[in-house]
Amino acid sequence: MIIEILKEKHLNLYLNYFGKTRKSYEVNKWLITFLVFFIYSMFVIFLKQFLIFLALPVVLLAANKFAYINLVARKKKDDLLKTYLFPEFLRCFICLLGVSGNVYSTLKATVPYVKEPLKAELQRLITNIERENDRRHYIEFANSIGNSEASMVMSMIHEFSEFGIQKDALQQLEQFIERLQENKTNELIERKAREMDKYSVPPVVLSVLFVLSFAVALFVYYMSQIQGSLNF
Repeated sequence: MIIEILKEKHLNLYLNYFGKTRKSYEVNKWLITFLVFFIYSMFVIFLKQFLIFLALPVVLLAANKFAYINLVARKKKDDLLKTYLFPEFLRCFICLLGVSGNVYSTLKATVPYVKEPLKAELQRLITNIERENDRRHYIEFANSIGNSEASMVMSMIHEFSEFGIQKDALQQLEQFIERLQENKTNELIERKAREMDKYSVPPVVLSVLFVLSFAVALFVYYMSQIQGSLNF
C-alpha cells in the first residue's frame, strides 16, 4: 500500500473514475504541498525551534501525497457503497420487470430509484447496451460492484434480455436477491457494531487518563501539604 501511494500506481484509473484531468490533479497536489510548506515554515520561525525543520521532508511528502490518498479513500468508499446499493437496485429491478417485461426498459425505469455512485454505473450500462446488447457490458457493470454474486446476477439478466424471461429462472433470481440482501444487511449490522466498538475506546481511554491525572494531582497536593507540615 505504501509503495502504491509513493508511486501513485493507479492514478490514471482513479482520475478516469472521478472524471478528473491530470492537469487539475497536479495543480491541486502542488498547491497543497506549497501551502503546507509555507504554514510549517511560519510555524517553525514563530517558535524559533529550527530543529523542527528536520521533519520538513516527511511533512512535505505527506502533503504531496495527500491528493492521491484522498482519491484512494474516495474510491474505496464508493466501492463499499456500491456493494450495499446493489441489492436495493436488484429489488427495484425485479419489481419493475413484472410491469415492463423488458430488460432494457426496466433498467431505464430503475435509474431514478438508484443512488450514487451506483447510479452512474447503471447509466453507463444503459448507454452501452443501447449501442450493442453484449454480455461484456453487463459484466463490466458487475465488475464495478466487485463481487462474484454481481457477475452471476448480471449474466442472468443478460440472458433475460437475449432469450426472454423464464418463470423458473426469475424465481431463482428473486430468491438469490433475497439472500443477498439479507447477507448485506447482516454485514452492515456487524460493520456498525465494529465501528461502535472502535469509537467507544477513545472516550474510555480519555476518561481513565483524566481520572489518573486527577489522582496524581491530588497525591502531589497532599504530599506537598504533608511535607510542609513536617518542615514547619
